[in-house]
Amino acid sequence: MYWVCLALTTGLMLASFEALTDVVVRDPAVAQLNLLFDDAWDQDMRESPVRASMLGDRRFNREWSDSGEAARERRRVAYNKVLNRLSAIDQEVLPAEELVNYQLFGDTYRDRLEAMEYRTDLIPISQRGGIQTLDETGNRLRMESVQDYEDWLARLAKIDALMNQTIERMQEGVRRRMVPPKITMSRVPGQIEKQIVATPDQSLFYKPFQRLPSNWSEDERERIRSEAKSVIVQVVVPAYRRLYDYFTEVYLPACADEIGASSLPNGKAFYEYLVRRFTTTTMTPDEVHEIGLAEVARIRAEMKQVMEEVKFAGTLTEFFTFLREDSQFYFDDPMELLREYQAVSKQIDPKIVKLVTKLPRMPYGIKVIPDAVAPDTTTAYYSRPAADGS
Repeated sequence: MYWVCLALTTGLMLASFEALTDVVVRDPAVAQLNLLFDDAWDQDMRESPVRASMLGDRRFNREWSDSGEAARERRRVAYNKVLNRLSAIDQEVLPAEELVNYQLFGDTYRDRLEAMEYRTDLIPISQRGGIQTLDETGNRLRMESVQDYEDWLARLAKIDALMNQTIERMQEGVRRRMVPPKITMSRVPGQIEKQIVATPDQSLFYKPFQRLPSNWSEDERERIRSEAKSVIVQVVVPAYRRLYDYFTEVYLPACADEIGASSLPNGKAFYEYLVRRFTTTTMTPDEVHEIGLAEVARIRAEMKQVMEEVKFAGTLTEFFTFLREDSQFYFDDPMELLREYQAVSKQIDPKIVKLVTKLPRMPYGIKVIPDAVAPDTTTAYYSRPAADGS
């Protein structure tokens, strides 16, 4: 009995020593990894000041992202340094959850470097958004203090420099034939025109200044609004006039008649990269297409079953037309449609917990897509919350 107890005690001591040694060995690697995460995040915030502001980091509230060639090369060097630091960390001693972080982090930075090869930065505008819809940024920032509004005014005062960089990238895109399809870009001039207003209070950029905090003095509100009108007249509107002239006279005529990525420089490799990125697999475009064809066949078969269930007399094409055009499937009042969306979301809420085991703390809501972009964008999309919960 004594021998058994001694053996058991010795075994526990060995196990404890091994556990302690394991912690000592692993902790430096975990500490290295977390330090790298912190440094890389800070670098990201500096390089993406608007994203930082939206996440609740106010350090760079007066800046736009630098999209010049020198800044682009700076980011490439920084990404490689991050990967070099990552590879120096011994992943063999990382606990399982940190190993997952290690691998995902590495994948993210390798993807960033690969994405840079295809020069999508030379297409800074699409029909869904770009500098022509920059006013939406002000509607997504936390605007509470005088400092917040002064920071936003400082940003607006730098729009001309941001516009210059945007036009320079578009010019380089034209030179390299890295241009989007003409059929989609034909919607953009109308979006730019919405920023060219006769009076500053008509500007979409003026919207945040229409709802200044009620606890401010009248003098303070008047000062901020006066400065906003001044920067809109002197900087914002002239910048968009310059963009409109360049876009309509030079850029749009230079856009592609083709609609596929294959028409772009290195287009085949670019498309294959996008397939890998968005499927998170190594599948080829042809393999994905085969899955798509099989899914279309499956869905069409189910649609025909529905036609039979509702006793629709006609072809499948006629059924599609019926669903798309019949008035019974539409709301007359936009607000009624919004209320119905909100009601459906509340019906979904109690079912989510049965499907998803971990939910974010931040609740979600449904907002109306701004009128200025609604005709040219998708019918629904997701807007991220600030990381600080604000």
